[in-house]
Amino acid sequence: MTRAVAVLALACMGCAATPPGAAGQVFDDHAAEELRATLPPLGEELSARTRALAEAYRRHYPPVIDASWSIGTIDAGQYRVALQLFVAADTPRGVAVLLHGYLDHVALNRSAVSALLEQGFAVVAFDMPGHGLSDGARGEIDAFRSYATVLDRAVTTGRRELSKMIEHNPGGPHNPGDPHNSAEVDGLSLVGVGHSTGAAVFLEYLERFPESEHTYDALVFAAPLVRTWLWPLSRLGIRIASPFLENVGRRIDAASSNPEYVELAKERDPLGVYRVPLSWAEAYLRWEEDTPHYGRYDVPLLLLQAQDDTVVDNAYNRRFLRERFELLRELEIENARHALFNEPPELRGTAFDAVAEFLDSFAAGGEP
Repeated sequence: MTRAVAVLALACMGCAATPPGAAGQVFDDHAAEELRATLPPLGEELSARTRALAEAYRRHYPPVIDASWSIGTIDAGQYRVALQLFVAADTPRGVAVLLHGYLDHVALNRSAVSALLEQGFAVVAFDMPGHGLSDGARGEIDAFRSYATVLDRAVTTGRRELSKMIEHNPGGPHNPGDPHNSAEVDGLSLVGVGHSTGAAVFLEYLERFPESEHTYDALVFAAPLVRTWLWPLSRLGIRIASPFLENVGRRIDAASSNPEYVELAKERDPLGVYRVPLSWAEAYLRWEEDTPHYGRYDVPLLLLQAQDDTVVDNAYNRRFLRERFELLRELEIENARHALFNEPPELRGTAFDAVAEFLDSFAAGGEP
């Protein structure tokens, strides 16, 4: 009974699945572990072996449009975090920071990376601690504030390294000798795009780091996590189960109606996390209990919600965000499930079109 309640409580973490085997895969479990262990600090040259692993990693997941790419690690608090930078050939109009959801990672959100590049943004994206190529116990975190601390460090380092990438882009106007060679990345608009827990991290950042040097000009929250679906049962299940269970099987296909994504995430993702640690759920509960005391924010926000979301509580989360963001635009996407950026092309296309329109109106000085 206790286990059943725990599984219901963690319905938001997406379907029970068996970790994929390595047989026949170019980028398999062993390659994933080796790449995680050998990535150098961001900005340093990759060894021949690590470069080969990184290319296998890129080939294994959905492709990103043609862009300059950099990958490496940063030290952020107690974590060694894998950070990626993407810059298309043209001069970026701004910098977009993309945060994935719980138990996802950057490579599973490459469609979102491509969409932001097509909209003219350079992209900073990192695997959260315990996810993807970052270190940390799989799926665990001590407190949501640690996520926000990592975000602050990642954006500081990412913007600095983006400046170097743009300066050395032979097709761009920031070539050596150009009077605009300073590659004023710090002067570009900064936008944040967060899915699910990624949106919660941006919210935590706004609350905990109000004096940060990184001021977001606009935010996009896609299926944001504040409260989970079936909230009373979810909260009760976590509290009952946590003294007795360390983890429960996660769910995947309930979060997406895209069979290609579900097959990749369930069967062919060497970086996947297939058990949900109850310690993370407890950290989430502590965070949720603090959120009613959070303040108000003057940053423009686009709220994207999935009509068929059975992961988060759309109604509560909408009310919560309306109370805290005066400059708010909302869109609920019909027939979509929680994994908005990994839904079938027509559904995620609707989400990306809304993001593009919102960011265009923001750049033009329009109201959200």
